[in-house]
Amino acid sequence: MAGKQVTVDVEAGEVLKRDLPGHEGAVAKQTARLLDLGRRGYSVAGVLDGGEGWAKHEWIEGRSLRDHSWLSPRQRACLSALMGRMISDGLYIGDLNPRNLIWSPRRGDWIIIDCGAARHKSASSIRRRLRRKWGRHYEGS
Repeated sequence: MAGKQVTVDVEAGEVLKRDLPGHEGAVAKQTARLLDLGRRGYSVAGVLDGGEGWAKHEWIEGRSLRDHSWLSPRQRACLSALMGRMISDGLYIGDLNPRNLIWSPRRGDWIIIDCGAARHKSASSIRRRLRRKWGRHYEGS
């Protein structure tokens, strides 16, 4: 299921996501994935409300990793810790890429705002995928 499946609008501190025609259920799947990661202890955008074909998520004020030149040593350490946790949990979070992580100064952590399914994988498989997807951002061994 590659490609755009939802529309995203920002209004009054909330992110409104709606299914696009032909992709009914996409918002529900994305929301369920975030809730699952939150239950596992990962920092995720909060889900505020929802219904058939739509959901409101918390707006996270901060910067994404699209431009990595601004990262401080603490931000790099937190990113490394997030990736290390994925490896130790044996959990590969699909579609976790620089535009789906926001640094929240208020929380002092990276917040996952969107993701694909979380799948159990071996540590070596997760390391390979992180290197391939994250390149210079990934410093794991």
